[in-house]
Amino acid sequence: MCATLSSVLVTAFLFALSPSSTTAYDPFQQDSNQPFNINSTNRFHPAQSLSFAQVLFDGFDLKYADTADLDGYIGQDIVGLGRYYARTKFGCITKCDSADFNGVDGILGLGMPDAALASIPEPLFFAITDNTGDPVSQRILKDRKFTMLVTKDAGELQLGGYDHRSIKPGHKMHFMKTTSTAEYSVPITSIKFGGQELLNFATVINPRVPGRAAPLRVGYAFSGTVRRSCYAMSNTQVPLSTVLLLLRYLRLHC
Repeated sequence: MCATLSSVLVTAFLFALSPSSTTAYDPFQQDSNQPFNINSTNRFHPAQSLSFAQVLFDGFDLKYADTADLDGYIGQDIVGLGRYYARTKFGCITKCDSADFNGVDGILGLGMPDAALASIPEPLFFAITDNTGDPVSQRILKDRKFTMLVTKDAGELQLGGYDHRSIKPGHKMHFMKTTSTAEYSVPITSIKFGGQELLNFATVINPRVPGRAAPLRVGYAFSGTVRRSCYAMSNTQVPLSTVLLLLRYLRLHC
């Protein structure tokens, strides 16, 4: 089993819509059953940028597992992230039908090029670390590393590595090799929740090695929208109370 970051983080997308109403948006009163509210986003206005250019005859239509749909066109401009910037392509969203994107200004491209759209081949993070572009329109991050710190109420993106002060005293950062060139994925051998092991699966005979038993780990990672990335597991042997607690956690946080 592998854990993966959602592939929707691959390419940069920005909302570029015209206001359709004047209704004020209150993020603390969000109802997922309500339609997408364009007034909840800080939109990008291409006409206000002297360096923006639309890529003619090229667009995108993204559909997610929960039926969320994003449509739009491809643009090119000088895009900045922190102190760094580069000229790159990105998606301009002109249609959205999911309330999950209320309060969201866009999708930050932190993924790998192998999983990017053909029309937007270089994710933003790779664009600001690519020193082959025009030096006049770029300020490049030399070390292609980033760290994401997330809590329930806040988040922080660190570029070029990680801030050692972010690590709790007595702990250290552990590095692992990814199992894919298209996504950030690592092999998982153990997942615990409330002190209970969730990967205590049944034992089966390994067909490749006659007479040798191997643990059966059946599961997959899936992503419904940019905000939801969860794990689905089967054949697990854990107390029902633990499963119910896990389901409640996933319902609240995924």
